[in-house]
Amino acid sequence: MPGCADRLPGAGKPARTGAGAGTVGTATACPTPEPGDPLRRTADVAVVGPGVRSTQESVITSPTLSPLDEHRLDLPDARIDGRVARDVDLALLGLLPRGQRLGGPVAFGTARPPTPASRVSAPLVSLELDAALAAAARRAGGVVLRDEELTPLARLELDRADAHLEGAGTSSRPSAASGAETTGSDVPTAPTGGADLTGATQEVVVGRLRRVRERESGQGRRLVVDTGSLWPETGRAVVVFGRPPVAGDREALDHALAGTDEAPDRHADHDDHAVEAVTAAAPTTPSTPTTPTTPTTPTTDATRQPVLALVSDDPTAAVPTQVMLDVVRLWFDDLGLTDAQVRTAPLAWRDPASNAALAARLGSALGGSPTVFVDPDDGSRPARAWDRSWRALEAGDPAGDLGELSPRIAHRLQRWRPPRDRRGLVLMFSGLSGSGKSTLARDVGDWVATHSERTVTLLDGDVVRTMLSSGLGFSKADRELNIRRIGYVGSEIARHGGIAICAPIAPYAATREAVRGMVRAVGDFVLVHVSTPLEACEARDLKGLYAKARAGLIAEFTGISDPYEVPTDAALAVDTSVLSRDEALAAVVDLLRTAGYVPPRDATLPPAAPPFAGRGDRRAPATPATPTTPTTPAIPATPTSTTTPED
Repeated sequence: MPGCADRLPGAGKPARTGAGAGTVGTATACPTPEPGDPLRRTADVAVVGPGVRSTQESVITSPTLSPLDEHRLDLPDARIDGRVARDVDLALLGLLPRGQRLGGPVAFGTARPPTPASRVSAPLVSLELDAALAAAARRAGGVVLRDEELTPLARLELDRADAHLEGAGTSSRPSAASGAETTGSDVPTAPTGGADLTGATQEVVVGRLRRVRERESGQGRRLVVDTGSLWPETGRAVVVFGRPPVAGDREALDHALAGTDEAPDRHADHDDHAVEAVTAAAPTTPSTPTTPTTPTTPTTDATRQPVLALVSDDPTAAVPTQVMLDVVRLWFDDLGLTDAQVRTAPLAWRDPASNAALAARLGSALGGSPTVFVDPDDGSRPARAWDRSWRALEAGDPAGDLGELSPRIAHRLQRWRPPRDRRGLVLMFSGLSGSGKSTLARDVGDWVATHSERTVTLLDGDVVRTMLSSGLGFSKADRELNIRRIGYVGSEIARHGGIAICAPIAPYAATREAVRGMVRAVGDFVLVHVSTPLEACEARDLKGLYAKARAGLIAEFTGISDPYEVPTDAALAVDTSVLSRDEALAAVVDLLRTAGYVPPRDATLPPAAPPFAGRGDRRAPATPATPTTPTTPAIPATPTSTTTPED
C-alpha cells in the first residue's frame, strides 16, 4: 500500500532548497480516499525550519500501514527542511549535544565530545514548530518529521519530564544565523523573539527522537557514513571538506597522514613547499584544458594513516555535493593518494562556529586522529586563496585567479560555473499585481531571443497556474508552493544552460530565497523588483481585482489584505509608473549586458538560419519583422485569465 506521499499531486522529488535560512517547500493535501481506503485519518501538516514560517494543511496518514504502524504515523506531521533533516541523522548517530535544537546553532565549547555512549536509542532534542502545530503535537504527545519528499524520517515524542530544558516552550530565535548562547550545560538556549522571518509565532518543543526510516533524498546518499563507520578500532585521518581544496591545504594533509596533532601555520603569507608541490600549472579555460604534470608524492608515508574524506550532502552548500565529490577525488589523485576513501556526511552548514563544531564532532566519532577541517571561514591563507578563486568562478572570468587550484580541479569547477554568457540563469520579476512585471518579462524575453543566441523560456504566471499549478488555490501555502514550482522548473532550465524568465508576484522573502537556493547549485538567480507603487497598480486595476479585494470579495490579496515584503536583495528596481516601456526594458537589458549574460552592445551575432528551412516544410518563409518601439506599455485591456485572482 503506497503512503500518502506517493499520492500527493506534485509530491515528486523537489529541487534544492535555499541557503542560509534553511527554507523549504510546502506540502499538499492528499486526494480524498475511496471507500474502504485505509488512508483515511487526517493530521496537521506544517512546514518547519529555522526562520521559516509554518503553514498548517491536511494530509492523510494511515493507522493501518504495516509494518510502520508501530511508529505511530497518526501523529501530527511536520515537513522539515534540509537542515533539520540532516540534524535528525546526526542526532540519531549520537553526534549532537543533548537537547540540541534541530537546525539551530550547535552548542560548542562546553559541550562534551561524542562518545559511543552518546548513541542512545532515543536522543533528546528540541525543535521549532509553528505555535498551532506545537499545541497539536503536545496534545497528541508527539510529531512525525517528514523530509522534502514527505518521507517520514523520525518521530519526536514529547516528554514532559524533559520540558525543563532551557529553550523548551519559549519563543523562537530570530534566525539560525543569529547565533545561540551556550550555558554550562550541553543545551543551547533559545533567544526570545516570538516570530520568525515572516512574523509567524514559533515555539520550541523538546522530545525524544526515534527513527522511522532512513533518509533517501539528496545527492550522495549511497556514500553516506552510517553507524558501522563510527568508532573504528584503529585511528585514521579524517578530512572534512567545507570548500574545495587548494594548494596550501597540502601541508595540513601531510600532518594528518603523519598522525600528528601539530597543525601547520596556515595563516602565513609565504610560499612554501606545499604550494609548489600541488600547483603544477596555471589552469586554462574548459575548452582547452591542459594535461597536469605528474603529481608529486606526499612528503609523508601515506601508509601510516588511512584517509577518510567527508563531503557534505547539504544542497544549500556553496558547491554542490557531486561537484565536491569529483573535486576531492581529483585532489587525492593529484597527490597520489588513490586509496583515500571519500564519503558524504549529513552536514548542514550554517554559521562558522557551528560548522567547525560539527566537523570536529563528526571527525571524533569517525576515528579522526587528527581531524582536519578544510574551513572556508577560518581566514587562513588557503581559505583566502579559495575565496579569490571563488570570485573568479562567479564572475566567469577565464583569466581570473585560479592559480592555487590544480588544472583538473579548475577545469571541473569551470564546467560547473562556466562563463556567464553560457551559464544558466533564472530572471525573476517580482511585484504587485498590475505593476507591469508580466509585460516587462515578455519584452525582455523577446529581446534576449532576438539579440543573443541564448535559449529563453518564459514562465508566464497565468500559464503556470493553468499547466503546472492547476490544483492549487490562493491560500498563502498554495501561493508559496506555486512560486516554488516555478523556481524548480526554472532551475531545471538553468541546469542545462538556458535562461528562464518568470514574473510571479512572489510576495514573501523566504519563498524568493528558497527559489534562489534551488537555482544557486546549477546557475544564477537575478531578482528584479518591479517597484510600481500600490496606488499606480490600483489605478490600473484592469482585471478589477483591487476593487474586489477592497470589497472583501478576495481574501489575502497582496497589497490589500496580505503583505508584500519588499525585496532587499534585488539586483534592480524598476518603477513602470515613471519609466516608459522602452526605458524599463533598457534598464533590464543593461543589467544583463553589464553582468555578462548577453552580448555587449557592439557584439555581432552570426546570421540566423532562415525560418522554416527544413526539408518538406511547405509553409512560406517568414519575413523577420523589424522591431518597433511601442509608445505605451502593452498592458492587456481585459484579463487574460478569469480563474486567478493574482498572477
